[in-house]
Amino acid sequence: MKLTEHNLNIENNLEAESSEFTIAANSKMFDILSSKIYEDPIRAIVRELSCNAIDANIEANNLSPFKVYLPIKSHQSLIIEDNGIGMTHEDVMTVYKSYGKSTKSNSNKVIGALGLGGKTPLAYTNQFTLITAKDGLKNNYIIFKDERGIPNVTHVGKEECDISGTTVELIVKPEDIEKFYIASIKTFVFFDKMPIIKRGEKEFYETIEASFTSSYGRSSIDIIKQTYEKVREMLKTDFMPGKNVTNEFFIRKLSDHYNSEYGIVMGQVYYDVNIKQIINEIYGSSVAKTAADFPNIYVAKPKKILHVPLGSVSIQPSRESLNYNQVTIDFLKKKFYADFEKWLDELHKKAVTPVDFLANITTHV
Repeated sequence: MKLTEHNLNIENNLEAESSEFTIAANSKMFDILSSKIYEDPIRAIVRELSCNAIDANIEANNLSPFKVYLPIKSHQSLIIEDNGIGMTHEDVMTVYKSYGKSTKSNSNKVIGALGLGGKTPLAYTNQFTLITAKDGLKNNYIIFKDERGIPNVTHVGKEECDISGTTVELIVKPEDIEKFYIASIKTFVFFDKMPIIKRGEKEFYETIEASFTSSYGRSSIDIIKQTYEKVREMLKTDFMPGKNVTNEFFIRKLSDHYNSEYGIVMGQVYYDVNIKQIINEIYGSSVAKTAADFPNIYVAKPKKILHVPLGSVSIQPSRESLNYNQVTIDFLKKKFYADFEKWLDELHKKAVTPVDFLANITTHV
């Protein structure tokens, strides 16, 4: 994904020494970049490794979905496997192992760009494996944190092959198995192509029934699978409330982060839209603060989810939420302006306090 970069032209007439800032390659900085930036490390792992697999297949002109092996009691690991472009040993040692380095920053055909996603397993574990094949050679690596907490890569083997692609595997703690299923369910529902679940498919759909529907124990796996696929098809285009009442509750649970009524999908990844942030930009902080005083008015409403082109808005480095810079705000204001006008009107009508809405606003100025 193309990133918006701002180059500043600064004139300096002073005869003074100038020097660029640097970043210390120490355990503290690597911990920030590997772990601290993620609020939900498990979901980040599933999302980022999956997006990398999608990108790799796109770059190789491979139309097939990637494969996933979900953790089960007898095999407690997560494996994401693609048949994409793969990496050479040089690619691993110069690009993959470098934080912030990416070959995808100049294309809106792929999702990645930040050079962080491939390292997300280190937000959860101290070690994982990487197997990647390209140009007739398959290389095996162990990625791990050393005794100082600094990430390392060890090349543990190579062999000739006639395939290309990348496989990442990490061990999952028994108590986190269900969390990886929940993360996968919420992530895969927005993908253009459903990954091929090579292990844990039954558990995947059982988790959907138990956690996202009200029919636990009353529906067959085939019915749950059909429902999930139907919802996936609905979410491939803009979703409007009232479009399919039967599945609106399901969709809300799949996309619910912060009780926002609005969301966008960019690059097959879902982001909540922070209503208060946009209202603040359109109407001022007093209206936004008053709106926040009435959360019970809007928390149970169905979602409106719009698809936007890659690069339309800025995202946080974690890819967990939007970055509300001016580019993002201007874009969302155009997309959702009519909705915000309607939202404020409803807020006024349904205010749960006897104080007039407009009068209430003045108390926060």
